[in-house]
Order: sequence, then structure tokens, then C-alpha cells
Amino acid sequence: MDRLERYVSSDEQSTRYIVDFDHTLFLGNSTEAFVDSARPASLFASVMKALGALGPWRLAGSSGYFLFRDLIRLLLLTCLAPWTFLFFKREASRRWEEMRNRPLEAKLANIDPAKIVIVSFGFKFVIRALLKGTRWEACEIVAPSLFQSPRFRKKGKLAVLRENGFELDAQNDVVITDSAKDDADLVEYFEKTAVIDWPDKITKGAFHNVYIPFFYTAKIKRTPGFLIKQIGLEELPVVIIAYGFSYAPFNWTVLVALTLFFAAFKLVYEIGYAENDNVGYATEKNPKLTSNFFKMRDYRLQPYAWLWGAAFALAGVWALDDAAQLLALSHLHLPQLAGSAAGFGAIFGAVAGIIIIARIAFWIFNHVDLRTRVFAYLPLHLMKYMGWLVLFSLSEIGMALICAQIVRTWSLYAIRRAGGDIDFVPSQLVRLCFFVIFLGIIAASSRSMDFMTQWQTYLILVFCIVRAAPEVRKKMFNGRSREANTSDAA
Repeated sequence: MDRLERYVSSDEQSTRYIVDFDHTLFLGNSTEAFVDSARPASLFASVMKALGALGPWRLAGSSGYFLFRDLIRLLLLTCLAPWTFLFFKREASRRWEEMRNRPLEAKLANIDPAKIVIVSFGFKFVIRALLKGTRWEACEIVAPSLFQSPRFRKKGKLAVLRENGFELDAQNDVVITDSAKDDADLVEYFEKTAVIDWPDKITKGAFHNVYIPFFYTAKIKRTPGFLIKQIGLEELPVVIIAYGFSYAPFNWTVLVALTLFFAAFKLVYEIGYAENDNVGYATEKNPKLTSNFFKMRDYRLQPYAWLWGAAFALAGVWALDDAAQLLALSHLHLPQLAGSAAGFGAIFGAVAGIIIIARIAFWIFNHVDLRTRVFAYLPLHLMKYMGWLVLFSLSEIGMALICAQIVRTWSLYAIRRAGGDIDFVPSQLVRLCFFVIFLGIIAASSRSMDFMTQWQTYLILVFCIVRAAPEVRKKMFNGRSREANTSDAA
């Protein structure tokens, strides 16, 4: 800042000011500001997160992120949400007021805008929209159009300034930027450079606080791996296999509806996760919280989780064909409503009821003492896995899987709360063992082995074995090897 003061005060020595835009004249990132204006926000926040996970720019190698990421994102918005350009123009002035660099503006207040060149890797149409109606609108703006961006970034700002006909004075021109790395060519060429890391600059990306389905589970409460392994490969398959394959004849629309209903359930379940974290932070001495919990304390789930849950639930009801709707309404003792709007509403109401009761159970769980939580944990999982009995049939084999799953999850939690080592317990094997025990109970009580001719039985056995095998190998066989080595060393 002192160097900038010196350069500005000796203005008669300088021919022009070359000013960076993003994180300099504008404290945020102009491209992120544009992307952030896409509506509906929750939908496009999810789209952009998915695009970031896929990362198609990686195909261009190590430089792909810098060269192509912003171009690909804006091209996608152009295709999916062309109205974003209109929305951004309407709110550009508000965003400028929120993120303008007032200290820098004050330093440059007496400099003629005609002597200032704004040079940026951001897009020219975005920068012009942000500066419209300000004194900076009169400055020369050197920035790329949409399709010029990769070439502009590859060449660098110094080369592009020369291409645009600027006669550069290495001794007297002043460069103002926030990054000596990004603008290395300018910093190296010009003698008068002010590299200032502004304390108020905004580094959060687009949609940083916009609700995204399952984001709390994947990034704040747990990890993306947990979301995939625990929910995608564990909880959902249990519900699908138990209920969806209990129907004869098989009905694929039941599987689709169950997937959507369970997604709706888990979206509202996330509210319980957030509540659990906040209660733990307020009441426990050593709460188990991730670093992202502290970074994203302002992340809001309500009412968005409820709205998305309702959307998933509605989609699930719509996915059911006539036969499946009739079966669901028969479970509700309302078969006469089949094929009507009232029937549609009755099924949606039943799903909403399951979710609301589970939410109440989670609230109770979060607000009782830790000893009582061991038992309050059980109703949560009863709702998660058995609540769907209100709408769907469940065979004896399916019920055996559900009960084995509840035993697995509840016993694991009880062991952890009792201070035990949950890493010592191969919980997937626990589920497999209890499923086999329940099969024996079914055979003994019915005095029939008919279940051995049902392919659902073998599907469940394969699922349980496949899920248990890696855990058994890791915790039992590898664990024994480590214990043996420890004993030998002792």
C-alpha cells in the first residue's frame, strides 16, 4: 500500500495505470459473480458442483483448469440457463456495490479514468456490466470475450496489451494487482508494481452458501465417500432389495419410486445431522465435528431441504404406474382413490408423514442425554427402514434383511457410545450373521424351505457377502496378522 501511495503521488511521472480487476478493483471474482446469478440457485449450484467433480477441463492437462474451466462453465449456463445473462445485468450494480474496492478507489480518485487500463482474465461483458454507470466505465478494458478466453490466458496480459496497440512504458507505467504469480509477466516487465493482497477480498466461489441436496452430508457432516458408500451402496440398496424385490410380479416403477422417496427422506434427515452438530457444539466437551462445520456455520438447510424433499417425493409418486399406485393405496386402505388426484395426494401425504415422524424422532434423539440416545437411536432406524411398510409390501425375506440391518447399525452405535472400539467389529459380518439367523427362524416357524427357491433370498445373500468380504479381510485377517506381529515383538 505504501508503494501505491508513492506511485500515485508521483502521478506526473506515470503515463498510465494498468489495474487488475478480479480481487483488485473488484474484491470478488467477476466470473464467480456471474455464475452465482444463475437461477434457480439450488439447481445450478448442484449442476456446477457436478461439473466440478467431473472436471472435463482435466482432459487438456495440467493447464486445463486455468485455460478452460470458466469457458466450459459459462457455455453450460448459456445452454441450460440463457436467462442468466439478463439476470446478471439486472443485479450487476448491486454486486458491484457489495464488492467494489473502496480503499483502492480512494487512492485512484484523482486519476483521470482515461489514464487507467483495466486488464483481466475475466470476461469483458461481465466486467462492463459490473462497471456500468460508474466512473470506471470510461477506462479502457482489456479482457477476453467468451471464446477468446483460452487464447488470452495462454498468451498472458502483457502480450495481449501489446496486441491491442498499447505503447507500454516499463519505467513509468504503474501496475496494480493482487497476485505476483498470476500477473508474473506484468510484474517482471514493469518497474512500478504494487502487489497488494487486499484483506477484504472475497475468495468464496459461486453458490458458496446456496443449498445443495446432500451437500451437508458430503462436505460438512461427513465426506463424499461416506455419501457414496454409506447411503448409495448401503442404506438405499437395503431398502430397494427388501421392498422392491418383494413384489411378484416384479414392478420396476416401485424401485424408482422407492429411490426417490428415500432421497426425500435423507434430504430432511440432513436437517437432523446439522441439528446434531450444533447441539453437540453447544453441549459437549469434545464434540465430533469436521473442520468444514466451522468454515460453513452460515450454511442453511431450511426450508430448502423440505422443498427439495417434497419435489423428490412428488416425483416418486408420479413414477408409480397404475398397478403400483393401487397396491400403495390398498396399504392405506384407500383403493377406491386409485387413478385420481386424491389418490396421488394420499400417497404423497403418507410419504410426508413418514418423513415428518422421522424428523421428530431425530429431534428427540438430538436433545436427550447421551445414555438415552443409545435407545433413541433405534426409532430413527425403524423409521428409516420400516416406515415404508405404510405403502409397500415386504416379504419375510425382506423383513429379515431389514431387521439384520437395524441390528447392525444399532449395535455399532451402542458399542461406540459405550466407549468400545467400533473398528474392531466387522459390522457387515454382523448383518450377514443375523440375516442367516433370521432365515433359520423363518424356516423353523413356517416349517417350510420355500424361501430357498426365491431369487430375492440369493440376491440378499450376495449383497451381504459382497459388502462383508472386504471388511472381514481388513478387520479380521489383516488384524490377526498385526496382532501376531505385535505379540512376537513383545
